[in-house]
Amino acid sequence: MSLLNRIVLVMSVALLTIPLASATLLISIDDESESPVMTSNDTVVDQGEVMNDSFIAIEGVFTQVNVRFIVVEPSTTNVVSDIIGLQVSADPTHPGTTDIFLGFQSDAESPLTYVPNPGLDEIITETGAFQTIYSDKLSADLSLNIQFASDAPEPATLALLGIGVAGIGFARRRAKLI
Repeated sequence: MSLLNRIVLVMSVALLTIPLASATLLISIDDESESPVMTSNDTVVDQGEVMNDSFIAIEGVFTQVNVRFIVVEPSTTNVVSDIIGLQVSADPTHPGTTDIFLGFQSDAESPLTYVPNPGLDEIITETGAFQTIYSDKLSADLSLNIQFASDAPEPATLALLGIGVAGIGFARRRAKLI
């Protein structure tokens, strides 16, 4: 292979590894700690038990939605831990773009109360992991995802904790016998 061919091959491979700009937007609400955090593409945009944020003139016209997510504790239907309001609509002043309004209210360890609205509410159960609550993909490089994670412990974590406590109990019992 000639030197010129090698240079062209190396440059072609190098160009393929350069990331292309995309209009993918990932908005996450992380309520796994004492202070909930909202991020947009891994950049913190808000923090606290109550957050109300707007994302204006996002490239692309995504599926419109107006919904309120009522997040309930696992194994219950009426203990509300969080409420998330989401409105996605076309931006009237910037054609070809979308506005997103996202509100979040956490229980701060006391169950929330709300007035049910069957036409607006969607009940979801917290899982302790990120859940996608809205997703729309207009093309390979143009998508929007909104995720939420709650502080519910995962079953594997509880199992490990239980095994650890049992191990300590057996070790103490064995020490008393010796």
